[in-house]
Order: sequence, then structure tokens, then C-alpha cells
Amino acid sequence: MARTLRLWAMAVLFAVMAGAPMARAAGIVPVVFHTADGRRLAYRMELEQSEAELAHGLMGRREVPPQTGMLFDFGYARPISMWMKDTPIPLDMVFIAEDGRILSIAARTVPLSLAIIPSPGPVRAVIELAGGTCEHEGIRVGDRVGAALFGTH
Repeated sequence: MARTLRLWAMAVLFAVMAGAPMARAAGIVPVVFHTADGRRLAYRMELEQSEAELAHGLMGRREVPPQTGMLFDFGYARPISMWMKDTPIPLDMVFIAEDGRILSIAARTVPLSLAIIPSPGPVRAVIELAGGTCEHEGIRVGDRVGAALFGTH
């Protein structure tokens, strides 16, 4: 059973990475959450785009400092699956549509879990924040994310 789950998870991860942009170095980019109540929450994100970056993410990290996170750009909207393999801290995973609208939030994901965390449909990007950030900051489904990859700020 465990072997079947590992193989299935690896197949899902490979499918997620298929077609991802290749070998563009990660950088720090500004991201702004536009909340329904009119607040603008500024963050600085590590931008992940290469296959290796998309596969590794926040694995092994023991903290995510305030007002920071990781932005996974998958290049175009498609169904995405994430997991918490080798990630020892809880995260909030924010699934974002092509237009920058938040479609779903997986809050306080379980550290080190191999459970698959799917998007609710096609998404262009996923943001990972420290677990509990969305609740604390009031970031909700339907809010907008401003970033260059969405053509907004």
C-alpha cells in the first residue's frame, strides 16, 4: 500500500511538473494580496519556475519569515497537486487562477504528510505561506493577488 501511494504521488508530481517552464533562476518578487475589505498586504516571495524549483519548494525549511513566502508559477492554468513531503512546518497553500483570483486555500497543511493537496480546478500559481497566515491576515477565497505574472500589482 505504501509503495503504491509513493508511486502514485510521484506520478502526480511528475504530471504537475510536465510542461513547467525550464531553468529560469528563482528571484524575489513583490506580491500584494488585495482583500475584500480593501486592505493591501505586501509580501516578498521567492519565485519558483524551473522543474527543480517547483519540485523542491519549501522542503527542509524550518520557518517562513513574516511577509514572505514562495510563489510557484506553473506557466499556465491547469490542475495542480501539492504535498508536504520533507516539509517540517505547517503551511497555508493559496491556489490562484490565471487572473490572480484566489480559488482555494489549504490552511495549516500537515507537516511531512504525503497526502495530495489538489487545486479546485485549473490554477496558474500557488503561494505557500507560514501556516495560519491566511487566517491571521484575513486572506480569503475570492481575494486578488497582485503580481507581475498576473499582469497586476
